[in-house]
Amino acid sequence: MFSEEVDVLGAEHLLAATAENKRELLPKIDAVRAQGENDGQLLPFQHGFERAFAMKPELIVFLTDGQFDPELVKVVKNLNKEGKVKISTIAYVRIDPGSAEQLKQIASENGGQYKFVGGADLGR
Repeated sequence: MFSEEVDVLGAEHLLAATAENKRELLPKIDAVRAQGENDGQLLPFQHGFERAFAMKPELIVFLTDGQFDPELVKVVKNLNKEGKVKISTIAYVRIDPGSAEQLKQIASENGGQYKFVGGADLGR
């Protein structure tokens, strides 16, 4: 999770997706509140991806409702030079067309999928 700073929600390493670990994670996710300003910036997003890649994942899911510096597309491609990490992206509720295209590009270049989640999708 990140806005102006990166937070790993209490784990500095990946955990197995067991039922118990998922149950323990849900309240932590519920407690996160969007705050701060990072629209149009590179560094908060770059730091978030750097922390994610440092955990050696197989998959990263990047969900955002804002804008980010278009340079992020290149940063992510460089971090994933070997193509070992699949990256899927989700545009959440309100996203400008330019950012949506960048999210599609990140997903496409990194073996992932792009999804838009609109207001009508909430609560399902």
